[in-house]
Amino acid sequence: MPIRFWILFCIVSCFGHFVQAETEFEPQNGENASGEVRVPLDVYRKLLKLAENPPQAAPASYAIGKAQIDMRIRSENQRSHAHINIHFQVQSFVDEWTLIPFLPASTALAQASVNGQPVQLVRTSAGFSWAVQKADTYAVQLEYKLDALASKQGLVLAAPLPKAPASHLSMIFEETDVVASVIPAVNIHTENKARETHVSAEIPAANALQIAWKAPLQQDYVLSRAHYQGEQEGDALRWAARFNVEVFTDDPIHLPLFPREVTLTEVLVNDEKAMLLLKAAESKNPGKGQQALAITRQAHFATLLQGAGSYEIKVYFEVPIQKNQGSPNATLLVPEVPVSFFELSLPGKKQVQVSPSATVTLEHSEAESASSEATEDEGETVASVYIPMRTQVTFSWTEAVPTEIKDELRANASLYHAVHAEEGVLHGQAFVLYQVTRGETNILELEVPANTQINQISTKIGKVTDWRMLEDAVDKTGSQSQQHQNVRIFLDRKVKGKFHFKVNYEYLLSGKPENFQVPLLRAVDVHRQRGMLALLSGPELALKPLQTERLSRVGENQLPTHVRKALKMAVAHTYKYSGNKPLLMAQAITPERKRGKFDVRTDTLISIGDVTLKGAATLELNIKSGSVMDLNLWLPQDVNVLALNSPALRTYQINNEADKQKLHVEFTQEIEGQFRLELNYEVILAEGSEENSVPLVSVTDAEVEYGRIAVEALAAVEVQASSLVQLSSLDLNELPQQLVLKTTNPILLAYRYVRADTPYRLGLKITRHKELDVQVAAIEKAAYHTLLTRDGLSVTTARYTIRNSRKQFLRLQLPPDAEVWSVFVGGKSEKPAEAEEPAVSNANRRSVLIKMINSTAGFPLEVIYASKLEALGQSGAIYSVLPRPDMIVTHSRWDLYLPDKLDYQEPDSNMDRLAVGGLVAAKSIQTAMQLRKQNSNQQQGLHLQVPKRGIHFAFEKLYANQAKEDTWIEIPYVAAEAQDRGLWISLLGSFLVLLGLLAVLGKVPDISEKIGVILLITGLLLLLYAFVQLYAPWLPALIFSTIWLMIWAAYVWKNSRSG
Repeated sequence: MPIRFWILFCIVSCFGHFVQAETEFEPQNGENASGEVRVPLDVYRKLLKLAENPPQAAPASYAIGKAQIDMRIRSENQRSHAHINIHFQVQSFVDEWTLIPFLPASTALAQASVNGQPVQLVRTSAGFSWAVQKADTYAVQLEYKLDALASKQGLVLAAPLPKAPASHLSMIFEETDVVASVIPAVNIHTENKARETHVSAEIPAANALQIAWKAPLQQDYVLSRAHYQGEQEGDALRWAARFNVEVFTDDPIHLPLFPREVTLTEVLVNDEKAMLLLKAAESKNPGKGQQALAITRQAHFATLLQGAGSYEIKVYFEVPIQKNQGSPNATLLVPEVPVSFFELSLPGKKQVQVSPSATVTLEHSEAESASSEATEDEGETVASVYIPMRTQVTFSWTEAVPTEIKDELRANASLYHAVHAEEGVLHGQAFVLYQVTRGETNILELEVPANTQINQISTKIGKVTDWRMLEDAVDKTGSQSQQHQNVRIFLDRKVKGKFHFKVNYEYLLSGKPENFQVPLLRAVDVHRQRGMLALLSGPELALKPLQTERLSRVGENQLPTHVRKALKMAVAHTYKYSGNKPLLMAQAITPERKRGKFDVRTDTLISIGDVTLKGAATLELNIKSGSVMDLNLWLPQDVNVLALNSPALRTYQINNEADKQKLHVEFTQEIEGQFRLELNYEVILAEGSEENSVPLVSVTDAEVEYGRIAVEALAAVEVQASSLVQLSSLDLNELPQQLVLKTTNPILLAYRYVRADTPYRLGLKITRHKELDVQVAAIEKAAYHTLLTRDGLSVTTARYTIRNSRKQFLRLQLPPDAEVWSVFVGGKSEKPAEAEEPAVSNANRRSVLIKMINSTAGFPLEVIYASKLEALGQSGAIYSVLPRPDMIVTHSRWDLYLPDKLDYQEPDSNMDRLAVGGLVAAKSIQTAMQLRKQNSNQQQGLHLQVPKRGIHFAFEKLYANQAKEDTWIEIPYVAAEAQDRGLWISLLGSFLVLLGLLAVLGKVPDISEKIGVILLITGLLLLLYAFVQLYAPWLPALIFSTIWLMIWAAYVWKNSRSG
C-alpha cells in the first residue's frame, strides 16, 4: 500500500505542475532566439526583390478630386438665401488615421455624408475635418445654407469651398433675367429656363466663391415720357398730353392716367378712341407694374391696354385758371413720369413761373399786324419747361416788365450792427443784407464814418474779390463830405435777389473816458434801407448809451436768428432805425458784474472702509444766465479734501466758518453754459459711534440743488441706514452710468434728494465684522508621473496648475529622503529654498520653498525629484507617498511606471484606481515624464532616460492633501522564478497538510498521530510562505488537493469492498 500510494502521489504532482497556466513571452530586443524558418524559393526571391527595392511612401496622405457645386437661390420674405450641395471624391493613400479638411469652421453646415452615410466631423484649426483610417476612395457630399447681403448695387454672398483642384458650378435663380457674376470663374453661361435663370461656370482652385447678382425689373409696363401742350382759352387752359408707354406682358393692364378731378375731353390710344375706366382709390401699394403710385392712392381715370408693345396715348383735358389768389395761375394733377415736358402758350408778353421750380424758357412773338399802332399787349408768349417727377404742377404768370425798365438796378438794404468796447478801441460788426429787386450787379458801395477802419469784408456765398476805400466821398448835395468815406466792394459775379455779407471794422477811442458817437455803416444808392444796433457787454468794458436820435429801443429778440447766433457776448441794449441817419452817443464803462444764475446736480459715491469714509462727488453746473468766476462749496467740519478738478481752475481755499467748512473755488475765466467739477474727500470714522453722519457737499448759491447718493462697502462691514432726512430711496438702475463705473464693490444703498428748507441728511449704522482668511492660492490640478527602477530609484515629475493672488511661496513637503532635481515656474527655471521643519516633523522628510508668481489666470509649476526606495528583489511590496503642498489641491492624478518581468498583485491605496497593470511602450513613458513643451520661449528641462517598456498604474483623488495621513500606494510584486518556487512549495504544503490531517484522524496507520501533527503544521507554514511571501497561485494547490483526496477516497473504497 505505501509504495502504490507514493506512485499515485508522484503522478498527481506531475499533473498539478502541468495544469498551471504559464505566460510565455516572445523574445524581446536583446534576447537570443534560436530556430530556423523554411520558405519556398519563389517566396524567397520576392522577399529579396522587395528588400532591394523597398516601396516608396506616398507623397501625400490624401487627395481631393474635382467638385460639383449645385446651388439654388430663392427669395422669401424680402430675403435671399442659397442652398448649396457639394459633391466630390476623396482618396486616402495610407492605412492610418488621417484628418481631411472639408470646409472652414465658420460654415453653417447642415449635413455631411460619405458614401451616402452621415458622418461626424472634427473641428480643427483647418476647419471641419473628417477622420479616416483606411486607404480607399470615398464619395463626399456636403450641404449648407447661406444668406445673401443686400446693397444698393444688388445682392452678394460668399460661399466657402473645399480644397478641390477645380469645380463645376450649377446655379439656379428662381426668377428670370437675373444678371449674375461669379468670382473666380471662367466659361460662365447663363440662360432662362421655365421662369428660372440657370448659370453654369468652371471654378479654379479657390477657398471661397463670391457671387453677386441683380434682380430684374419687375414691371409690366414703363411710362417713360410725357409731352404736354397747352393754350389759354377764356378762363381755362386747354391741354393736349401725349404719353409713350412700353408694355412687357400680354396680359391686360389698367394704365392710370389722371385723378378724377381733371376734366377730360378725349382719350386716344394709337390715334383710336380708347375705353375709360374710373378706378377707386387703393388702400395699399399697387402690385407689379404700377408706376404712378400717387395717382392710384386716390380715385382716378385709367385706360385698358392689352398686348405687349409700344403705345402712344393722347389725353385732352382742361384746367381752370385761378385769379383770386394773386397772379393768375393754374394747377395740373399729373402722373409721375421720368421725362415730362410742358409747353404753354399765353396771349401777350407774360412772365411765367412754374412750381416746382425749374428753368422756364420764354419766347415772345409780335402780332402780325400792318398797323404801326400795335402795343406790347399784342402777340404771344410760349413757355417751355421740363418738370421733375411730381404729381402736381402749377403755372403762374404776370405781365412782362418793359426791357428798358428791367435793366435798371433797384435794391434794398438791411444793416445789423453789433459793437463792443475794449481798452482804447471800439469793435464793430455789420451784417449786411442786400436785396436786389430789379436787375443785377457785382459792385456794392457802403458809407463809412470818418476815422473808422475796415478790417475785413467776407461772405459765405461767392467771394469778395476786392474792396477799396474811396478818397473823395461826395454827398447827395454835391459837396465834398468831411464826415464820412465810402468803401466800394467788388464781387466775383453779378448777384440778384438776396445777398449776405459781413463787415468787421473798428474805431479808436482815446485813453480818457469820454462820450463818442457810435459809428454806423450805410448803403449807398439803394431804394430803401433800415437797420438795427446792438450794444454788447464785454468782459472788460460795457457801452452806456447817453443820447439817441432817430433810434427806437427794442428787445434782443428782434435781431435776426443768424445775427444772434454769431454774437459771442451778452446783448445789453438793442435799437432799431429806418431811413434817416441815426445818432447814438455812448460811453465805455466798467460793467456791473452780476453773479450768474445756475442749477447744480451732485452725484456722490460714499465708500466705507475700515477706518475712513471716502466721498467722490461730481457736481454738474448748468449756468442759466450770466457767468461764474468763483464758486462756494460747503462741507462738514471734520472732512479732509483730497482733490478738486475742474476746467479753468485757478485755485481753491478752505475756510472754517462756524460748524462747516467753506471751499472757495476760483476760475481763470468767466464760466458759462455747463461744466463739471470733481471733488474727492474723506473723513475718519469715529470708533464706537452708533451712528455716522455721511458728509455731503452743498452749493447754497445755486437756485436749484438736487442730487443722488450711492453707498458701497470696501471692507467687511454691515451698513444700514439709521436716519433719513429729506431723502427718498432710489432704484439702482436709476443711478447714472458714470457713478456706477466709479464703484469697485456692489452698491448697498441709493437715495435722491432736492434741497429744501430742512437740510438733507443721511446717517449710517456701521457694524464691523471680523474677516476670515480665505485661500489666496489653490492648485487646480496636480499630475504626478513616477518612474521606478529595479534598484529602487524613484524619479517623479510633478506638474501643478496654480492660481495665485498674493501667496509668495509654495511650501512642498517631499517624501522621505527625496532630492530635488529641477524646478520650473511659469516655464522658467527657479531655484528652490529649503524650509525649516518643525521639531515634531519626520527628520527624513524635508520641505522646499518655491517662489511663485501672481496670476489668477493660472500658471504651471513643475518639480522633478528623486527618492530612494528598497531595491526590487524576488518578492515584496512597493510603497510610496506623494508630496504635500501647503495649499488646496483640487484634483490629483498619480501615474506609476514600474519595471516589467515582474508579476504585480492587486494594489492597495487611499486613492481611486484608474488603470492597473497595463503594458506601455517607451514612447508613452517618455511623453509622460517629459511634461514641459520644448520651444524657443522656454528653458530646456531635464532629459530623462526611460526603459523600453513598463507596467502602468494610475490613481486619482479629490483634495488629496486635506486628509491627516499622506497619500500613499502599496503594490505587491513577485519574480517569475520565485513564483515557480512558490508553486512547488504550495503543492508540497498541500500534500503535507492533507497527509498530516489524515494521520491525525487515524486514517494512515503507518504514521503516528504525533508525526501527523508535525506534518500538518509544516504544511500550513509552507502554504503561508508560498501564498503570502511568494504570491503563489492557489488554483494548482486546490486542484492538487482535490485530486489527491479523490484518489485517496477511491483507494479506501476499494479496500473496503475487497475486505
